Amino acid sequence: MSTRVLTRIATAATGAALGAVMLASPAQAQTTMAWDAADASGSNYDIRQVSLAHGRTSVGVNVRFADLKDSNRVNAGATIYFDVKASRSGPEYALTTGLGPGTDYYLVRVRDWKMYGDPKTCSHQVSLNFDDERLRVSAARSCFGSPAHVRVGVRMADNHDGSHPVSDWLIGWKRYTSWVVSN
Repeated sequence: MSTRVLTRIATAATGAALGAVMLASPAQAQTTMAWDAADASGSNYDIRQVSLAHGRTSVGVNVRFADLKDSNRVNAGATIYFDVKASRSGPEYALTTGLGPGTDYYLVRVRDWKMYGDPKTCSHQVSLNFDDERLRVSAARSCFGSPAHVRVGVRMADNHDGSHPVSDWLIGWKRYTSWVVSN
């Protein structure tokens, strides 16, 4: 068999396998993933990977860091910016959280990349998994007005050393993942 035929077979098999996994997902969510280079020198909280899932009833975001510390001495946090309106510049919502155990979090509206108003009271939650270095966020689609599509930008801020604060944006300053359409 030629290399060209093998490549076509492998490509078709990979596409079929990915399609089966997407259809088998319990939430029936569409997903995207973005990787970030090791670019936050001086911080354990360098963003490495972000995945976004947009389902019929919820939006989920997983952020993997280089090294989450299970310590009460953490002085770092993350903000996930949710863009739900392609016709408007910038995100419409943000969820901000600390990156240490027992941290608090809140979801608010955003205008011109600035948070405003009272925290939203809709169904949303945050969990930190120190074993797999992940921040997990889940929010009802209704928190965002049940949008047809969503994309996210993620920023980490580490103020462990006040004289040298470290900031890291997923794939670049005020950049986003790809759009994900709900099914």
